Amino acid sequence: FAAVLADGVADGSLAEHDVEVVAAALVGASGEVLVGPLAPPVAGTDADPLGDPAAHVDALVATCLRAVPSAKTSASPTPVLQGDHR
Repeated sequence: FAAVLADGVADGSLAEHDVEVVAAALVGASGEVLVGPLAPPVAGTDADPLGDPAAHVDALVATCLRAVPSAKTSASPTPVLQGDHR
């Protein structure tokens, strides 16, 4: 994802942003959203306790699109962290 985001920044379709952080966030969000709802049902449990898997995918796509700053909007400024956050 980082390479795709970097290409978008380079060609001007995406605003400047930390492509490594955004790419990692997209991968993490995707895994978290998809692992439960799209997993095969376990015998003796509700087939889909979290609702419609398609709705989860739609929400994930919308979230990912909002997470990537377009060239028409500016990326949020990098926050200044106080203290040691390692």
